[in-house]
Amino acid sequence: MPARAKPVRSLGVDGGDASTESPARGLLDSLTSKLERRRAPMASLTRERNALLILESYEALGQGWFWATDIEGQLTYLSGNMVEPFGLTPDTAVGTYFAGLFAAPTEDGPRQRTLPFALAKQSRFTKIALQSAGGTDTRWWELSGYPHHDRDGNFQGFRDIAADITEQRRSSDEASQLAMYDA
Repeated sequence: MPARAKPVRSLGVDGGDASTESPARGLLDSLTSKLERRRAPMASLTRERNALLILESYEALGQGWFWATDIEGQLTYLSGNMVEPFGLTPDTAVGTYFAGLFAAPTEDGPRQRTLPFALAKQSRFTKIALQSAGGTDTRWWELSGYPHHDRDGNFQGFRDIAADITEQRRSSDEASQLAMYDA
């Protein structure tokens, strides 16, 4: 009598005994696993899409604007709504020296930092108040900058946000004027 072949036992997708699973169940588990692997990048794309929409809304509401420079301090990005206030056109904005958009500080003191100095340090800076150098009217901006680097750690430029503080600055100046008259 010939030897009887032993049934081959294999493990299913979940590590269980596949001999007790139906072929349809194995296929379903395999497809579910593939779908889950594909969902992760899709979820990431959804998060990225939502983040982009939030940033676009922030720009559109005029709450602030975004900027980016290259290693030389030239603009590589400027929010579209900021081109005109700086007296630029969409064609001339990219490549413009970023620090040139702002007037040189007129205030003296140890706490006064200049944008060119902050850019040259290639380190993070926050809340530098500067007046625009040109454009349609006099505006004050509060700038923050975060350096970005390539995978090898080489400095590539800055990117961050700026906010219009013109009304805050005017209110502060008016309060100072009133205080001087009272004294």
